[in-house]
Amino acid sequence: MHLDGLKNKLAALQISIPEQRRLLAESVERQTAIHSQLDAFFPILTLPLEITTQIFLHYVTNQSPKVVLRILAVCRLWRTCALSIPALWNTLKLSVGYENKERLALLERNVDAWFGRAGALLLSLTYSSYSDSLLSGIIRRYAARLQSLHLSLVPGSSFQSHHLRDRITLPQLETLRVDHLTFNHLTSDSHHLETFTAQEIIAREALDVLRVAPSLRAFAFHSWRLYNGDFLYDEPVVVNDQLTSFSFGPLVNANILRFLALPALEDWFVNHRGLTDDIVLPFRSRIHGPLEKLTLKSDTLSTRWLEKMPGLTTLDLAHLELQSRTDFIRELSHHHNRGFLPALKNLTLDNWKPHDVDNNLFDALTTRCTEDDESGHEYPRVQLESFELFWCPHSSPRLKATDFTGVVERHGVALQKLAALAKLASRQPSIPHSLRTRGQSKAVETPSSPLTPLSPEPKSAPSFTPLTAPSPPPPPHLDSESDSDSTDSTPSPFRRTMPGNLAVLESSATKPPVLHEGEITQAILRQFEIAFKNYVSYKSLERAQQASILVGCFRDYRITDWLEIDDERDAALLMTAKEIMAKVRSLVLSPSWERDLRIVMNQRKQGKAEPFAEFATAVRSTNSLLINTESHVDDERVRTLLEAGMLPDLQEDYEDDPDAKKEKKFLLWLVEVERVDTKRIRANGRLRVIADEQRKAADAVAAANNKRSTANDNNDRPSKKNRNENTAPLSSSSTSSADSKRCPKLTAEESQLLKSNHGCCKCRVPFVAHATEAVKTYPFPAAVGYKPITPATIAHWAHAVICGACKLTAN
Repeated sequence: MHLDGLKNKLAALQISIPEQRRLLAESVERQTAIHSQLDAFFPILTLPLEITTQIFLHYVTNQSPKVVLRILAVCRLWRTCALSIPALWNTLKLSVGYENKERLALLERNVDAWFGRAGALLLSLTYSSYSDSLLSGIIRRYAARLQSLHLSLVPGSSFQSHHLRDRITLPQLETLRVDHLTFNHLTSDSHHLETFTAQEIIAREALDVLRVAPSLRAFAFHSWRLYNGDFLYDEPVVVNDQLTSFSFGPLVNANILRFLALPALEDWFVNHRGLTDDIVLPFRSRIHGPLEKLTLKSDTLSTRWLEKMPGLTTLDLAHLELQSRTDFIRELSHHHNRGFLPALKNLTLDNWKPHDVDNNLFDALTTRCTEDDESGHEYPRVQLESFELFWCPHSSPRLKATDFTGVVERHGVALQKLAALAKLASRQPSIPHSLRTRGQSKAVETPSSPLTPLSPEPKSAPSFTPLTAPSPPPPPHLDSESDSDSTDSTPSPFRRTMPGNLAVLESSATKPPVLHEGEITQAILRQFEIAFKNYVSYKSLERAQQASILVGCFRDYRITDWLEIDDERDAALLMTAKEIMAKVRSLVLSPSWERDLRIVMNQRKQGKAEPFAEFATAVRSTNSLLINTESHVDDERVRTLLEAGMLPDLQEDYEDDPDAKKEKKFLLWLVEVERVDTKRIRANGRLRVIADEQRKAADAVAAANNKRSTANDNNDRPSKKNRNENTAPLSSSSTSSADSKRCPKLTAEESQLLKSNHGCCKCRVPFVAHATEAVKTYPFPAAVGYKPITPATIAHWAHAVICGACKLTAN
């Protein structure tokens, strides 16, 4: 009866299940409909289409085009809105590697689809590639609409390649940037071009660009290697009345200034060492307007240059030698020269050291920030509005000095003079306690203001905010636990020696990783990359923010010299994180690091006592270090390497196991081989136990035989009573009698039987672990009761071994 009741309940449940499923589906459908109705009331979806359009345009400005694709994936309304805005589709950044023809054709169709949604708007294209095969077709189709063009090919490429042999006209082009190109094929129709930037151009080509682009307003070029043929003799002077911004970098022939006349120049950026008066002063005389901004990164500076620039309002100086710094500080003070840079408002001193900031600099800055002094002399009405000082400790990013308390204490600067500088340091640093962790900063109280209230001042004296920022941090080589009140912050001399120990990597999920100085390997760089990716994921950083954070994570002098001394920081900020890491590898790793790792991976063999799992992990770890290189192999190749590197006995067991041999999926194949290897290790363990038991048994037999032989020898000795009577030398008959106590010498057949059955030719026992003739710890068998080695003896021992193995297995 009980069984029938259970069957009835089960039948009732089976009947009700379809109905319950139908009700559940209806509930889910109603829930989805209600969610759709609620979505219509979200604030972002109630905005007018015009406002949503402006939000999208503001969001994608200066962002990667992938941001547009993210908008399309949010919802159907946003997708429809984004597809109807042509301004979202007129900018494209395209990066092409070594692609096959099918891939290039697909990319070309995608470019056409992207620009096709831009309507009739002017276009902006950024193209970086190892080849210009795709570039020529894109430029030819959209030449009439290109407004901004940024080209970056491998060093040594030229626009006179077979793809761009003919001149291309770009009538609407206003901004052009070429990286790593010898751009000597500029179109003659360049009257709209306003901005031109190049990183691989020589002085003669720069003059040609200025000639054919009369409307150019901003021009910047750099040469990263010397050109033996870059000489300028009797060149006609190039006049450009529209150019307002001009900059050139290191390795550029400075004689180009002799052949340039830029009457409207307002912003001049110079990163060049070895400038002289006979070059700079004539060039300045051909500038008719007021030069307002000067950025000079040079070891020399003549105050005569600055005297010819009375309209200068912004000045940025870096890398000055001692004499140039001294002359500039002396002239900067209004006590010495009241007519020196009368319109100066913003001053930045870059790459200075803490010990370069002295009393003379504070005197000069004080005269630039007050209206009169104690003697009543009136200074010009234009006062210094901002002052920034950067010093660059070795192996560290540059640090901004925001507090001069330590300098005041060290040089005895009067507080009244420092009071006038307070407004110049009113902007607080982004990190209140530099070079301290968050845990340390919580325990450190912000020091009170070093400025005590002043006596009543004249009404004309400006008010100020006391400086409350901490003192400048000590040099990185000092211990973080050192006395923070120490006034000696002069860094120790920098030694360009490679330490013998490995570099230290500091990593945390909530902070950027820091790679310290030391011996850097690919494994350390790989760990650093993973730590940085974890930090980027944790902070949800955009691509544009990653480069600015990544360049500050290195403390090795080879990387910091590349950023600061070679002045590559601005170029590095335009790179992707992957490009920066590729450059770092070229700086710190051996040129053959990829080949060395590939050889190590290909020659790796499994050790005798090494499990297969550890062997496979070692090979796969080495392969992971080769990611993003041509030497990185797929799972099939790794499987081949693992099969070739197995131990011989594992290879035999692997060949005999059909499940492991037939498995196709790599990870499952690893599991199967590990199973076979574990089985092999267990079998070898059992054999070792059997061998140990055999050795103990052989040792016991040998000890018993030795004991009997010793007893027989004692019985044959003469008694003490007759010992003195038997002192004569032994006769030959007695000697032969003693020799007869030893076992006879092995015959050739007996020796062959022992060798064929893992036997010892000394103790004459088969199937033992010490099967060698050189063993000294095992004695010869006793002559008494000795039996010759025959096939029957071998069979007897084999039977004993098999019985012992079965007994061990049963236990």
